[in-house]
Amino acid sequence: MARELVIVAAGDISIGLEEFPPRDGLVPMRKDKAGVRAWLNKIAPVLREADFTFGNLEGLICEPMPDLEGRAIWGNIVRMPREVADILKDAGFDALSLANNHSMDLGSEGLLQTVANLDRVGIAHSGGGANIHQARAPAILEKHSVKVALLSYSSVFVPGTFPAGKDKPGIATVAVSTGYEISNRLSYSPGLLPRVVTTANQSDVKRMIEDVHQARARSDLVVVSWHWGVTRHANAGASGIAIEDTPLPVLDYQQEVGRAAIDAGADIVFGHHPFRLQGVEIYNSKPICYCLGRLSTGYTYLEPVFSEDSVLLKVYVDVNSKRINRVALVPIRIPDQTQEPYPVSGDCADVVRELEKQSKKYGTRFQSRAGEITVS
Repeated sequence: MARELVIVAAGDISIGLEEFPPRDGLVPMRKDKAGVRAWLNKIAPVLREADFTFGNLEGLICEPMPDLEGRAIWGNIVRMPREVADILKDAGFDALSLANNHSMDLGSEGLLQTVANLDRVGIAHSGGGANIHQARAPAILEKHSVKVALLSYSSVFVPGTFPAGKDKPGIATVAVSTGYEISNRLSYSPGLLPRVVTTANQSDVKRMIEDVHQARARSDLVVVSWHWGVTRHANAGASGIAIEDTPLPVLDYQQEVGRAAIDAGADIVFGHHPFRLQGVEIYNSKPICYCLGRLSTGYTYLEPVFSEDSVLLKVYVDVNSKRINRVALVPIRIPDQTQEPYPVSGDCADVVRELEKQSKKYGTRFQSRAGEITVS
């Protein structure tokens, strides 16, 4: 059998929050220092055994900034102490995405301190930086003579404030417009819901495609991390539908830009932000995971926003051909009371059923085998 290396990707990650003002039923997970250090212990062996381990850092690793307290645009500040960078390094992370809706909670200084803390422990990063050049630059790692590039983007952000500029710290973004189509049956069927239509900004998509081309020229494989979609909590608040009854579909633009990244030369696209599993598509023999769920969020809701089930994406690559051999998912569970993830070693039929349901439109097949779920 050809020699393989393994790429693992995780969803949203935040642990040991020191600043997260409670609101709207949000409850931060407070632990002592020993508890924070042990937060990822149960999942760390899976992360460490991979050759390349990626994830989305949901929040900031920086010092307190009292002058900005209570001013976060999203209403809460996701801030972690500097030792979290060491914990993530020890857990096995090689590179993290900084492109998400909490990377600018404490302005430019919070983002730049986060970059410095990751640099301090040797975790590569992409999607955020001191300017647009840094934000759109790939993190490139090499092992066994195979180079892997990580590019990161967010479509969930505050315009003007979050995007990086020529001389402005910020994140790499792809803007999206939203429209609503009203059914012609509305006149005789009052109350019909409109169809939501989302379209990515084509100038931003073009820049993303250029980034992928450039990353491909410098590496053997390109991985794209994307913060996109909506949360069930936000959908419920906007629609008035109970959270447990609120649908959470893959939006038009997610499929549009995910496929565009693959067409441009990316090998893997993994998404996050909705906090729940979404569909997996094998597009042109390459995986697009629309949402892996979360690895750990550092807080919980009093309402059923989160699912305890998530997955890690696990991609096996042939070292000689530098191509993907096979794609798998590692089922993980995150107890609501502790937020400490652990791999599911036993029956994961419920996770397979959920993946099949979410992926029906893509015709993706899943099979549970030896602690992993194979994807084809």
